[in-house]
Amino acid sequence: FSFVHFERVDNWRILLISSLCAGLLFILGLSVSPMWFVPCALAMSPFFPVAMEQVSHAFGTKATRALGFVLGAGSLSVVVMHLTLGVLTDAFGVGNALIVGPVCFLIVAAGLSVKAWRVRLSSAYAARP
Repeated sequence: FSFVHFERVDNWRILLISSLCAGLLFILGLSVSPMWFVPCALAMSPFFPVAMEQVSHAFGTKATRALGFVLGAGSLSVVVMHLTLGVLTDAFGVGNALIVGPVCFLIVAAGLSVKAWRVRLSSAYAARP
């Protein structure tokens, strides 16, 4: 992505675009061909570094503590995700259990779209004379 100038796009929009694309490509990977998981992974690639940068920006002087908490919560969520996916696979089969992935991506995208809309709205009000 060296040809894309991300400075023009705020972090919330990058996170939103990443999660939307990943969710849609994950759906294609489940329904059309597993080859769609490759661009799905590419779509997810900017999410973690941009999210870490956003946490650092949002917490300022308390960023070290916040990043530690975020990384710990992320590690715990990976454990919970594998446990949940295993239970769902036992109950419904792996094909049906994997539907949780795109659903979660789209839920994250919905939350990020609300946040991006609020950030844009507040910056529009701040720019008023």
